[in-house]
Order: sequence, then structure tokens, then C-alpha cells
Amino acid sequence: MPDLSRCQCPAPGLCPVFKTHMGTNPPDWKWCQKANKEDRESYYNIRIKTTPSNTQKLLEKYETLDYNPKYFHLYVLMHDRGIHNCELATYSQDTKFKKIVNLLEKEPSQKNLDNIEILILSHKQQQLDELPDKPYLKRTNLNKIDAGKYSGNEWAESRAYFSNTSLLSDSTKYAGTVSASWNTKYIYERIEDFENWSNTKVLINSNPEDNVVLCADVFCPCCWTRTNKYNLVELFFDKTVTEPAFKLLADLDINLTKHTRVPFGHQFIAHRKVFEEYSNFLKDNNVPDKITDFVEKHRTSLRTGTDISDKYHNVRIPAYMMEMISCFYFAKKDYLYIPNARRNESWYKPENVKNRIKQWDMTT
Repeated sequence: MPDLSRCQCPAPGLCPVFKTHMGTNPPDWKWCQKANKEDRESYYNIRIKTTPSNTQKLLEKYETLDYNPKYFHLYVLMHDRGIHNCELATYSQDTKFKKIVNLLEKEPSQKNLDNIEILILSHKQQQLDELPDKPYLKRTNLNKIDAGKYSGNEWAESRAYFSNTSLLSDSTKYAGTVSASWNTKYIYERIEDFENWSNTKVLINSNPEDNVVLCADVFCPCCWTRTNKYNLVELFFDKTVTEPAFKLLADLDINLTKHTRVPFGHQFIAHRKVFEEYSNFLKDNNVPDKITDFVEKHRTSLRTGTDISDKYHNVRIPAYMMEMISCFYFAKKDYLYIPNARRNESWYKPENVKNRIKQWDMTT
């Protein structure tokens, strides 16, 4: 039995002792901090009798590797299969992990957050007003972005990338976009604590050519097209829609055969060049126009149930297509994607989805 006389983890996250995520629902990290040895032993005995999850199996594999234990949290976030299992992407993570560890081992210079702008995006001003004040967080109301004919809510966060005016200050050296719902959508790192993230120093101390990109969670883009239950089929009931979707991606010079884990849902922070290159890619290739044409051509294949979630998803199809394209775009880039969070599974529970939908005014 491991040492259970004290909590082994300096912060919430993946626990190498209990081999589970500690920090969301009791018994959690705060509980463990205050628990006595007997309580920890009791919980440990319960845990070892449970059927091993993917995360537990991954942690057991990690224990056989010659890595510094302080990096196991990053290792698991990079390799955790979660809801999408792509073995090919898993293999590619080992090399990237070693590169990131080398960057983490560099002697850190003094952090300067004055030239960082993280566009924190929401269509609800109240949600933005409730965020704490941080110099690197730039509250951005999506409904006030001028993106011409692509200014509607059906484009969601995408509007930040084809705004007719720059959303970044001239002095900004690092830029990114995240959802204002970050703290409820993800667990572990909170967005207002960005200056304290262990991986922030890697970005700040890196050169543009290091291609460091911080993000929330990571998935292989084949989750859209190459699994038995891929995302496109979740949006379109007619599976034949996948072939024209492949053609759309091919027209954008995107390789569908490369498997690697990339940022999901436009949640990333990087050197400014990454933000601008992605934005220019969308504009130079007329991506919004192509998505509009695709959706209109295949609108009869959309799910048309009376459930409120079906109506919600149908309205947001362009945003989902943008997410798909962004995943494949980043897969073709030789960037070091460093995940800092894990999606909160309760965010996707049907009752919580419906509550968010009811609160969302689709007309604004």
C-alpha cells in the first residue's frame, strides 16, 4: 500500500495514488488534504476494487516509464483517450511530450504578461462582466464583432477570426481565444489563473519557432470523420454527407490521414503568429463562404427532431463545421500542443445542455 499518511498531490488533478481525478466531486483533493490516514486507506481500498478505467490503465503504464513523476499530470492529459480513442495519435504524443519536458526544464526567465491578450469570448455580456479582472483577459462580446455577413450567433467563437477590424492591440506578442465558460466547461486550470499555470512559463520563454501552443483539451481530428460514431453523423443523419465533407477539407489542402492530438473548440493561446496565420487561412481560403455553401446544400440532411437540442445544433452548424476545420488545420501544423485542462463531463449531460439552451437567446 502506498504512503497514505498525507495527501501526495500539490494541487487538484490526476492522483497517482488513487488513480483518479481528484478535484471535482467529493471525495476530492480538498477532502484528501484534510482527511486522516484511516479515511484515505478506506477510500484507497474502495478504489482498488473498481474496474480500471482508461485513465487508471494509462497511469499504470506511466509508472513503468522513466519520467519524472512531477510531469505525470501533463503526460496523462496529453495521452488520455477520454471519449475518443485514436491509437495513432497516442503514439505521436510521446515524442512531443519529451520536447515539452525539455522546454519545462529550461531555466525560467521572469514572466512578462503585459504583452498577452486572451480574447475571452461570449455572446452574453453578463457572463463577461462576472469574470475577474486580469490584464491578460480581454472581454470580447461576440455580438459586437463586425464580421460582415458572418456576424451571427451561428458562427459562435469563429467570429473572432474573421473580424473586419483587429481585436488585438499592436503590442500584443501572445494571443489566444477561449470561451467565457472555460471554468465550468473544463476542470483543473482556471482561466483567470493563467499566470500561475505551470505551462505558462513554457510559452513565455519560448521562441516563435518553438511553435508552443497552450490549450484546454486535445483530440485527434479523426473524431470528426474516422470513428464509428463520428461528430459529423451526430449533426447530419445522412452518412453520405461525409464524402462531400471530405472534399471540402481536401479543397482546403487539408490532409485527412495525419493523426495527432490538437486543440478542440478554438481554445488556444500561442505566439501571435499562430493566431494570425489561422485567421489568414480562414480568410484567404474563403472558409466561411465554403461552409455556408456546404450547409445550404446539405440542409435536408440535418437532424430535424422537435427536441430543443436538435434546434440548437441546427442553428449552430456553421460553428461546428468551423471547429472541424480548425482541428484538421492544426493537425497539419508542426506545433507543440500543451493541454492544461480536461473537459468536465457534466457539461455534456443532457439536462445541463438543455439548461444552457434555454438560457441562450438565439436572436441576439
